[in-house]
Amino acid sequence: GIWLRVFLRTTPGKGWLLFWVLLGVTLVQVYVWAAHVGAVGRVAGPDMSPALVPGDMVLFNRVAPARGWLNKGDMVLAYAPEMDGQAGRSLLLRRVSDLPGNGTVVLACDEPDKGPDSSHFGPVDLKDVLARAEVVYWSYDNKEGSMRWDRVGLALR
Repeated sequence: GIWLRVFLRTTPGKGWLLFWVLLGVTLVQVYVWAAHVGAVGRVAGPDMSPALVPGDMVLFNRVAPARGWLNKGDMVLAYAPEMDGQAGRSLLLRRVSDLPGNGTVVLACDEPDKGPDSSHFGPVDLKDVLARAEVVYWSYDNKEGSMRWDRVGLALR
């Protein structure tokens, strides 16, 4: 921002060195965060509407479930248990509706008629919860062909 421009004007020579060092440190922090702490994903279906809509790009925190930092109402990315006639396990984005305290979480779909939740497959083991949704960082409406600027930065906690 403005402080960087002022610093670069008032510190000839050394200002650019500091700029590149700060940029390098920032890039390393982003890489470490992306590799070990966070994840990103795109919402494909309407089952979590209106909180999340198709085209939302979500930033996830992978550390929160591992540390037990989940609360009722948090949206999480989790593997659903195998259901009858289904090959493999589905990856679902659902809301935590209950934390019984026995290493499981109960997941709810905001639009239950549009997708399965714990009422279909029961509680999910805490080890199958991969990440907690934190923020919508990008949202594009494919039908309209436009950005949804009002959704960018939407906190999900």
